[in-house]
Amino acid sequence: MELRQDLRDHWSEYLFVSDLDGTLLDGSMTIPSFTSVAISRLLDRGLKFTIASARSPQAAFRILEPLPLTLPIILHNGVIIADPRSKKMLSVLSLTAAVADQLLAIGNSHGLSPYLLTFANAARLYFLEPENEGQRFFIDTRARRNDPRLRKTSRLRDHLDEQVIQVCFVGTEEGLAGISAEIGATLRQDVTTHFFPDVYCPPFYWLDVVHPEATKDRAVATVAKMCDLPLCRVVSFGDSLNDIEMFRVSAVAIAVRNAHDRVKEAAHLVLDRTADEDAVAHFLTELTGESNR
Repeated sequence: MELRQDLRDHWSEYLFVSDLDGTLLDGSMTIPSFTSVAISRLLDRGLKFTIASARSPQAAFRILEPLPLTLPIILHNGVIIADPRSKKMLSVLSLTAAVADQLLAIGNSHGLSPYLLTFANAARLYFLEPENEGQRFFIDTRARRNDPRLRKTSRLRDHLDEQVIQVCFVGTEEGLAGISAEIGATLRQDVTTHFFPDVYCPPFYWLDVVHPEATKDRAVATVAKMCDLPLCRVVSFGDSLNDIEMFRVSAVAIAVRNAHDRVKEAAHLVLDRTADEDAVAHFLTELTGESNR
């Protein structure tokens, strides 16, 4: 296609935005060595590359240590835009205490307690005793890494006086669909929801509830503006349902082979490699001619 030829000829004039989990990271939740080396070399050659992830700042900064990124990164699906060099938050969107309280009530009516993520000088993740294996997997994984955000509590409402940036439900697809429907019916103007499968603990799903302007498409548009680039110069990579919104504003939307079927349908191109096979890095090295150097 004509756009792909322009991309090949002028790749240094495009902004490349990649999701992390299931796209850039392998099954061990890390950046594979080939990907790290390849993208680092391309950054030295002038590649404009950043990430847009559901990950927290702390987790993302740790994961991205092998990459010398300089452009702003998008975290918590657009809640936060951060500088990867200084690790400063450039933008933080939060929920009101009243909205967060309504979300807790909705979860309670469906028999499911969420996590409460707050942010001030540092992030805190409040949780009750895990109610399903998906929740247990998430908490246990973070506890093994000594995640300083973790705060077990007996009452989530006790922490609504803090800056709440995200309310996260983990459960079955069917159970979360009911919660999502009620949130949409009662809080449509006050929140945005991100509904996607847990790639590390199937068959569980995540339902993240955030500020109404905290979306990957808006955040990608903001970062593109920071880079003095129009959206017609944005290429995005993804695998999960929460990546479709940034696909819609990208000139070229690319899904990895392991992507959700709906993500593949929304993409302009589906790669023949998976995240475990360094799909994004192989595409970029072939696009830029790095594989021939």
